[in-house]
Amino acid sequence: MHNPDFTQMNYTPKVEQQSYANWRAQVEAETGRPAEEFVWQTLAP
Repeated sequence: MHNPDFTQMNYTPKVEQQSYANWRAQVEAETGRPAEEFVWQTLAP
């Protein structure tokens, strides 16, 4: 079996990093709900 050479692999992300404002707008566009609702539902006891 061949062992891969991990030193030769490209670890650069394939997408650009997204700003918080753009991420928030994307969440709202895709779900129809403000991003804050998801944070509240996730963190609420």
